[in-house]
Amino acid sequence: MGEGVLAVNGCLTLPIYENHDLIIQWGKVSIDYAWDHSSYSVLGGSVNRYSGAASFPIPFPNSLLSVSASSNDVVNAYIASIYSYTPNIFQWSYHSTTAYIPSSGGRGAFSWIAIGY
Repeated sequence: MGEGVLAVNGCLTLPIYENHDLIIQWGKVSIDYAWDHSSYSVLGGSVNRYSGAASFPIPFPNSLLSVSASSNDVVNAYIASIYSYTPNIFQWSYHSTTAYIPSSGGRGAFSWIAIGY
């Protein structure tokens, strides 16, 4: 029988064979547009780039096979990506066309899913 945690940041382990489990993990990273970030120009405007690191709910004991990201910010043009990872953490970047306005702030988010064993 598998085990898991059903939460915003959660995991599920499924027994496969001889003490090896397939591990599926997922989560959400929130972005505060007031964070330090870089910007670059594109045709018609500019893009703000935020980056950081996040931890998996549990480490992958053997191998991380795949991890991917998708944004939850539907009113905005965005790209969420994961560009390096270890069994415990991953590095992410989030590119957004929403400008940071000091008086109103703003937030974005992206979801991620990872599969390993």
